Amino acid sequence: MDEEIPIQSPPWQGFHHLALVTTNLDETVSFYIDLLGMQLHEMGIRPATPMHGRHAMIKPGACESWGLHFFEQLDAHIYTHPEALQRMVFVSGAMQHISFGLPDEEAALAFRERLITNGVPTTPIIKQGPLSLLQFPDNNGIMLEVIWPRRESA
Repeated sequence: MDEEIPIQSPPWQGFHHLALVTTNLDETVSFYIDLLGMQLHEMGIRPATPMHGRHAMIKPGACESWGLHFFEQLDAHIYTHPEALQRMVFVSGAMQHISFGLPDEEAALAFRERLITNGVPTTPIIKQGPLSLLQFPDNNGIMLEVIWPRRESA
């Protein structure tokens, strides 16, 4: 009888980055940096190569990961379900949303006001157990989410 060799898990250290496609890198960088208040990775916007278009990494705060890695592809087709803001619609084989954490309700409400002031549609605030969240599309139609701990009732 063959003896089973135990499989040792790799020493994972979380996510390094998430690669996404945009049809307009300048608009995407502006959306995430200027509107959402995230940071452009110190490498800045990188030029196109024979393998792919221009690209940039966006960091959601002071984190170890490189964050979101956007590649510009002018002919990309990005699909967003028309009911995405009314209900959580899952499209088979596709990413549903990217979620970012906020520390508390005050930060979340200020962030929501910032989105609304800039014409970005959002879902209502959704309460799920000990967390609250809201979702909104980026300039590419990619669904984003912010999530924060709910206040305990006094």
